Amino acid sequence: MIDMEFALAVDYDMSFSQTDAPEVIKNFVCGVCHGELTEVFIPNEGRVLVVCLEHGNVCNCGRVTRATVGIQLEQGYRAYHEVIRNLPDLWGHLIDTGFEREKAHLIWKNFVCAVGGEPLNMQFRADDPKGNRVDLVCPQHGNIDICGFVRKENFKYNYQAIRAWEKEHRKNYSQ
Repeated sequence: MIDMEFALAVDYDMSFSQTDAPEVIKNFVCGVCHGELTEVFIPNEGRVLVVCLEHGNVCNCGRVTRATVGIQLEQGYRAYHEVIRNLPDLWGHLIDTGFEREKAHLIWKNFVCAVGGEPLNMQFRADDPKGNRVDLVCPQHGNIDICGFVRKENFKYNYQAIRAWEKEHRKNYSQ
């Protein structure tokens, strides 16, 4: 039996110090899948590899801050309702599912009706007696799945756009 020993050469640019690695893991996720990162210690080496278990070394696949991922998730959640509202022939069955109460509360607090800028109201749904899912409604223009919503600070009053929207949605608007 031959005893062989292998040595692994660690590239300085592809690794982190043992003090930097925990900071990277705490503040970043994988740039590809947004998955958690982990340290790989190399015996007899002062450097550490930080890897995504699925995509490998973060120096190759990239990393992104957790805050950026959180912002992307919020934008995606907002776009989700816009997409199902704009493509009712494909996703119409999802329109009437409402919002989770926690998400609805965040939207209610930070957003207004996209048409007229009115504050939004939360309405409990008859099909959810526990109140885990709610509808967000503009008192003037109805469900926000129809009229949309925009951040309070980004709303710009436009009388002509309001009148055009009301004329286009006259049937729904009168309900």
